[in-house]
Amino acid sequence: MLLTLLHIAYSNATNDDLKIYKEINFKLRLMGRVAIVGVGRVGSFVAHYLRGRGYDLRLLDVSERVRDLAEKLGSEYRVVNALSINDLRTALSGVDLVVTAMPGSLGHEVVKNVVALGYNVIDVSFFPEDPGDIDELARKNKVLAILDCGIGPGFTNLLVGRAYEKLGGLTEYRIYIGGISEVYDPPFGVMLGFNPLDFIDEYRRPARYIENGEIRVVDPLSGPTGRVFIDGVGELEFFYTDGLRSLIKSFPNIRFAAEYTLRWPGHIEFMRGLKKLGLLDHNKLSGGVYADECLASAIASAAAKSDIRDITVLRIDACKDTNCLVYTQVVKPTSEWRAMERATGSFLSYITIEFLQGRVKMDYGVAYPERLAYLSDDILSMYEKDGMPISEKYIGR
Repeated sequence: MLLTLLHIAYSNATNDDLKIYKEINFKLRLMGRVAIVGVGRVGSFVAHYLRGRGYDLRLLDVSERVRDLAEKLGSEYRVVNALSINDLRTALSGVDLVVTAMPGSLGHEVVKNVVALGYNVIDVSFFPEDPGDIDELARKNKVLAILDCGIGPGFTNLLVGRAYEKLGGLTEYRIYIGGISEVYDPPFGVMLGFNPLDFIDEYRRPARYIENGEIRVVDPLSGPTGRVFIDGVGELEFFYTDGLRSLIKSFPNIRFAAEYTLRWPGHIEFMRGLKKLGLLDHNKLSGGVYADECLASAIASAAAKSDIRDITVLRIDACKDTNCLVYTQVVKPTSEWRAMERATGSFLSYITIEFLQGRVKMDYGVAYPERLAYLSDDILSMYEKDGMPISEKYIGR
C-alpha cells in the first residue's frame, strides 16, 4: 500500500519534503492498482472502462462470475465475501485504491470494512445508513471515502456544485433523474441497469426535501407528483425520492430543493397499487419468500426478456433568484451496455481516473461529488467524448 505509506510520511514531512512527496504521489496514482469490489452490471462496466485505458485491476466478488470477467480483461481476481473484513484484508493486499459497487443494502458495511483496513475508497452504492461512523474511521486512518458516485446521486451532485460556483450561490434547485424504457412499455416502463431491490427502495425510502428553508420528509408514493417536459424525450411524470442527502448539508440556506425520479405517465398509480397489495414490503409470503424480493425478481426478469432499449434522463434546474442554469442529458445504450450502466458506471470511472491522476484534492474523511465541482469541466468533457453530452443553458425568469 504505497499510497497509504506516503500519506503517513506526508503527515511528518518538512516543507522541503513536500514537493518530492507530491511528485511521487502523483506518479504512484498513475500506476496504482485498483480493486473493484462487486462486479455486477455497474462494477463490470467500470472494470471494462478502466482496463480499456490501461489501469491495473483486481476484481473481487462473492460470485464465481468474477473469474470469467477477470480472464476476459486479463486482470487479477479474488472470490471473496466483502462483508468479512478478514477476507477483504487478504484480498486487498497491495492495492492503492478501492472502488465499491455493491447493492445499497450492503454498501455501508463493505465501505466501512475497506476504510477500517486503511484504503481510499470510491463508492456508488448510495446506502441508506448515516456515514458518520465511516467519516470518523476514515479520518482516524487518514484515508478518503468518496460516496454516492453514481448518476443520481452522484453526477447530479457535481452539477449542483457546478451551478453553485457559476451562479455565485443558489436559492433553489430541482433534480429530475430516471432510468426508463425508450418507449413506454406497461406496466413498469423501466429496463433495470442496477440491483432491482435498490429500484424498489426508491418507492419506500422516505424522501427529504427543502421547502421555505426547512427540511421536510414525504413518503414517495403518497407525496405530491407532477409532470415535466424533457427535450428529446417528451412529457414524463415525477415523484419525490431521497437523493438530496449530502446536498442538504453542503448547501445550506436554500429556499427549495428536491430530487425527483422520472417515469412514464401512469407508472406512479401502478406502483401505488402494488404498495396497497403489500408487494413493496419485506414481508414473508407463503413458501417463505419475501414479497419485495419476488417483485424485484419479476421486474428484473421482465426487463431481461424485453427487446426494448432503455434511456437515462437527467435534468437539473438550479437558480439563484432569477438567474438559472438548466442541465439536460439523455443517455442511450450501446450494443453492449444499457444506458443506466453507461451513465452510472461512467461517472464512477471518471471520478476514479481523476483520483488516480492526482486531481482529487480533499482532506481525509467522507466526501461527496458536489465538493468536486472544480473537476466538472473534466467530467463533462469525458461524458461528451464518450457520446453522452450534457446541455448547459442559462435562462432568466
